[in-house]
Amino acid sequence: MAQPSGNRIYLPALSEAGVAIEKRIIFSIGHYLRPCMVELIDCTNVLMQGYRIINMPF
Repeated sequence: MAQPSGNRIYLPALSEAGVAIEKRIIFSIGHYLRPCMVELIDCTNVLMQGYRIINMPF
């Protein structure tokens, strides 16, 4: 079974190795890398008013 810390290294390693995005199978049995719940990229003036997380798994 894969370890969570190893999976955080796994994704960048696939990218650096030139593996195509559609072939990067990391969210399957034995992998525990979770996608970001909220990921703001190249944003300015973002207001998340009233944002709540219920039963967060981490």
